[in-house]
Amino acid sequence: PGNIRELQNVIERAVIVSQSNKLSLPKMSPARSRPIDKENEAINPLPNKILTDQDMKNFERDNILAALKSAQFKIFGSGGAAELLDMPPTTLTSRIKRMGLKKSYL
Repeated sequence: PGNIRELQNVIERAVIVSQSNKLSLPKMSPARSRPIDKENEAINPLPNKILTDQDMKNFERDNILAALKSAQFKIFGSGGAAELLDMPPTTLTSRIKRMGLKKSYL
């Protein structure tokens, strides 16, 4: 239900700001698909506190795992986790190895 509401909001917003008869939706990754407030600024998904280095590492790890799960563990190519994270697949692969992430984590 939440994903459907988000999709509905994206489509409604695109219709409202459309300047032609053709509807064009922007390509969005998870990092870019955050809720938008009234001033069209991304709402910060992080708490209003300073994160430690370990907090940042955990956030990155969780974000990569979420992208992998969303892409059904596909890293390269269209719809892959690297595309969702807007990073080169080689960078994502090296981060996965560095973090020791495996499919069994999910």
